[in-house]
Order: sequence, then structure tokens, then C-alpha cells
Amino acid sequence: MFSSLPKLADKAFIVGYLAPVLLALLAALIVFPEFSWTSNLLKTLTNADDLGKVTLAAASSVFAALLLMLANRPIYRALEGYIGPLSLPFFEKRAQHAWATREEERRRLLRKAQAAPVGRERDDAKIAYRKYLRAFRRRYPRSLRNVLPTKFGNANRAFEAYSASVYGVEAILIWPRLTAILPKAQEDLLSDARAQVNFFCNICALSALIFKLRFLIWAFEGLSWVWRHGVNFSAPPDVMAIGGDAVLWTLIGFIAWGSYEMAVEQAIAMGDQVRVAFDIFLHQLPAKLGYVYPCDEVGRGKFWAALEEAYDFHNPVVGVKFAAEPAAESPSVGENAAPEAERTEADDPDPAGEESAEPEAPGDAGDSGTETQSPAPEE
Repeated sequence: MFSSLPKLADKAFIVGYLAPVLLALLAALIVFPEFSWTSNLLKTLTNADDLGKVTLAAASSVFAALLLMLANRPIYRALEGYIGPLSLPFFEKRAQHAWATREEERRRLLRKAQAAPVGRERDDAKIAYRKYLRAFRRRYPRSLRNVLPTKFGNANRAFEAYSASVYGVEAILIWPRLTAILPKAQEDLLSDARAQVNFFCNICALSALIFKLRFLIWAFEGLSWVWRHGVNFSAPPDVMAIGGDAVLWTLIGFIAWGSYEMAVEQAIAMGDQVRVAFDIFLHQLPAKLGYVYPCDEVGRGKFWAALEEAYDFHNPVVGVKFAAEPAAESPSVGENAAPEAERTEADDPDPAGEESAEPEAPGDAGDSGTETQSPAPEE
């Protein structure tokens, strides 16, 4: 556990967790001025001579960032609409209606492109259709049954379903294996993209928390005053205090909403990096796992289905060929023996025998290269 402590100083932790905590502490100094701990914290930060208290405040911030990192998955799932108030049927029906509306617009643009006369008008209609379809596929999954209640959830579901739509691979099961073979450069790109998503997700969650705490404090103070003094309609209300609280709540709510929208945009950008990882490295995974990757489409479908069955339900891997180990060099081969790669057809007295003895080769780089190209959108 202690060996992983140096990783806390990397950019992903600072951007994704420590920066939101520091911003939340700064907001707390403004939103909760009536509490003694906020004034003490402000005095500690402004008094640089008290090194012990400054160190304690910094350590407390890092500890709070660690707690936020542990809460990252629940926050992520709540914003996706799996748990919490955003998982209510109201939000799910609204998201499904938004998907259906966009799907109907896609079909309208497709019909318009197909019905346009040949020439510049049809080309413009096709460009408009493909532009709309590209944005639609980056924000929503292809199927209505995969739609989640929130925009953030659908942006994540869009790239999670990409590998299944293009390659017939379940991303949830294959992705942990795929990340094990990604090069350092690709890992850094994914880490940076995820850090930006975490930053805005955590800002949104902390803003919502501060908003709720400020509202509860306001409600408690109001009820306490009514309990002590009773209801007095003749006394004029404190317009300045009420207006100040309204402005403060509006500002916090705007920050929470803006950070959520930015989290959606960053999730779309992260999805582009995930798609790139599948396109480039998916067909390198079978060799790393020790399997022969089929060259035909039907064989590849059966191959991934067998692995998903094993990974998901812990069943034995059935119907998949293991890659043969390279044969050891025969000791009887002399130094003057010609390498097999340099043999010509004239050197072989039995060309038919050579063809029949040729081993079955796994899918080469050419095959995998053609598979990484995403198919053109349906027209």
C-alpha cells in the first residue's frame, strides 16, 4: 500500500481530486462564514509563519482528496443515472424521448439525402447527415434499450457500446485485459482524459453538497427562529439576507450545472481515446493472451464470444485455438543448410506437398488493419 503513495503526486490525482477539494474549501470559506472552523482555516492560510498549522491544513486537504477518490465510483454512477435521484423513471423517460427525437431527425436527414437530386444538393445533404450522425453517435448509444437517464451516462454508454457495434466485443469484459497491453503514450492520454472528467464530476458533486448544506442550515436557522419567537407577520423581512442567500444559491447551482455539462463534454472526448484504443490494439490482444486470432468474420465472432463466456461466467475456454509454441531448431541441421525463407519453388521437388504442409497462420497485420476501420454510417 505504501509503495503506491508516490502516485498521489501525479497529475491525474492533482487535477482530478486535489484541485476540486481546494476549490471546495475556498467556496466553504465564502458560503459558511458563520462557522468558527472557516475563520480559523482562513487565519491559518494567511499566517505563513505558523508552519505546523499550514502543514496540517495541507495534509487535511490531501486526506480529503483521498476520500474523494474513494467516493469516485458512487459519484460517477450517480451522475450516470444508475443510483440516486437521477435514476428516477422521470429522467429515464426524458432521456428516451430525447433519443427518439434525435433518431427521428437522423432518419429525416437520411431520407432528405437520398431524395436529393444528384449533384451539389445531394452532396450537401449527405454532409449534413453525416455530421449530425457523428454527433449523435458520440452522445447516445445506437439502441434505445441502452439509453441511460442522464446525458453523462449516455455519453459514457456511447463509447462503451462502440466495440460491440463495430467489432462484436463486449467492452466491459475486454477492456481490463486491453489496458494491460496499452503502451505508455496511450495510457497517458487516457489518464489525462479521465482526470479531466473526474475534475468536473467532483466539482459538480461538491457544489451540490455545499448547496444542500447551505439550504439545510438556512432552513434550520429559520425554524429555530420561528420556534423561539413565533410567527410575526408584522415584522418586515430581512430583504438583504434573503436576497444574499438567493444569489448565493443561484451561483452554487450554476457552478454545479456548468461543471456537469463540462463533464459530459469531457466524457465525449475521453470516449474518442477509448475508441482509438480499441481500433489499434484490440487485434493485438489475442496474441498477447496466447490464442490464434481467426481471419474470417464468423470465426472472430465465435472467438470473442468464447472469451466473454469464460471471463463473465468463469467457464472453461472452449472452441479457441491456442498459439503453438515456436519449434526448437533441429540439431541435425547443418550450418550450410539454406533457410526456409530463401527456398524457391525450383528447390522444392514437391510444390503440392509444400502447400499441404503449410501451417495455418493467424491473422496478420493486414487483416487487423482492415478491421480497425469503422464502417461508414448507414445511408
